Amino acid sequence: MQMRKIVFLAMSCLIYAGVALADGAVVDHQDLSGVFTNPCNGELIAFSGNAVFVTHITPRPDGSVRTNIRANTQGVSGVGLTTGASYQLIETIDFNELLTPDNDTMRQHVVLNIVGHGDAPNFFLHLIETVHVDFATGDVDVKIQQDRTECR
Repeated sequence: MQMRKIVFLAMSCLIYAGVALADGAVVDHQDLSGVFTNPCNGELIAFSGNAVFVTHITPRPDGSVRTNIRANTQGVSGVGLTTGASYQLIETIDFNELLTPDNDTMRQHVVLNIVGHGDAPNFFLHLIETVHVDFATGDVDVKIQQDRTECR
């Protein structure tokens, strides 16, 4: 559970890197190239491609700030380093945050599909979680509404 909190907060920081406070949308392209493991068979997969992040940060009259981020992959494909199997990585992320002087509430919704062609197994992940931080008490409340992984 502690690791989830760290990952969630780290993801928030990564997403905000380079994003200026603005009323309009900021579009950012992130390179997703790298080697990742297919959890269904343990094979290392060399992926390449991009994700597009569209960020809206809106200061509100009450002093709070609302942030909405939507990301999706763009043509991310890979090759299994052991079998040579072809893979596609299809992912969408929705991240919403309301930051007030008293607390911070963040919600993320992630859907990830690693689609193997031929006999290569597919991997599916669906995660919905909400994190609420009370600045006065330091309490961090994590609610996981959906946390499902499958090998298909």
